[in-house]
Amino acid sequence: MLPKPTTTVIRRLSPEELTAANQLLDVFDAAFAPWDRPEKRTYDMTKLLANPAFIAFVVEVEGKVVAGLTAYELIVLSNGDREVLIYDFATHPEHQRSGIGVQLMKAFQIHCRENGITYAFLNAHSDNKGALEFYRSLDMDEVKVVFFGFETETKNSNQ
Repeated sequence: MLPKPTTTVIRRLSPEELTAANQLLDVFDAAFAPWDRPEKRTYDMTKLLANPAFIAFVVEVEGKVVAGLTAYELIVLSNGDREVLIYDFATHPEHQRSGIGVQLMKAFQIHCRENGITYAFLNAHSDNKGALEFYRSLDMDEVKVVFFGFETETKNSNQ
């Protein structure tokens, strides 16, 4: 008997899909562990999901989210181009090296082309060898940049 084929769906989340958004956070938890997110899920995600500048894509296998990305559209001041910063990109460890991440990135590239986004970029921790190997395998431009950040007193003002 042949094994039952699996159903894989790659799609953008809509504002009312809080269950899938929480499943995506579970994927991030599993993939990025240890990930210090002590106040996770304490705000109304519908506002973020409804923001047209926010993009969340998920990969579902048999109805369960196993991979996904979050991204933010940016408008370039100098020329008005639309670019996207991929903020998080992850595949659940149980599904890594199965081709799902490649499928997700290809689907997102199609979305960008179809929506007039001229450039997409992301960052990866320099010690995350798996992520670096994955992004290099996609033939992406590798740009050496150092990111700096700071916290503000209004860190939790989105609640």
